[in-house]
Amino acid sequence: MNALRKSLLSLLESSRNTFQLPLPIPALNFAALAANPDSRSQPSASFLDDLKEGLLRAVQTNRRSVQRRQWRRIGMPQFNSKPRRDLKVCIACGNLHEAHTLCGHCYASVRAETEVVKEAMSKTYGHLKPIEHEVVVVYEGEAKPKDRPEKIIEIPKKRPDFFAKNLLEKENVA
Repeated sequence: MNALRKSLLSLLESSRNTFQLPLPIPALNFAALAANPDSRSQPSASFLDDLKEGLLRAVQTNRRSVQRRQWRRIGMPQFNSKPRRDLKVCIACGNLHEAHTLCGHCYASVRAETEVVKEAMSKTYGHLKPIEHEVVVVYEGEAKPKDRPEKIIEIPKKRPDFFAKNLLEKENVA
């Protein structure tokens, strides 16, 4: 037992020098020996028994698998998966989208058409120049307004179904 104590003291001293730890407590006793004074008189079976009783009490004995750790974190997926009730079918294109949001497919087509109109405006009137009058977008096959002093942008293709002539009025609502 005395040799064990000396080896532990030397181990603590070397770890203190390595990691710059404070000095150890002068009275080093095993937790099992301090709790049970009768065990000092009885010789221990082996060095490992002393370590198991005194030092290795809070060490995990069985390793948790990765699958069980994930189940503890997120739950078993077959029990937590529920069908989504917030998906709706778009009335214009038929694609799925979340309720109370825009359909991603329809939004992409509107955005692409808006980019075409922006490019036509920058070609006609210059990039980042202020426009003082109302701008009218005229597609192929439409008449140009003559009575109002508006700026006219001509786009050489057919007007898409979703793009109304007057953006303040609803048109082609399905």
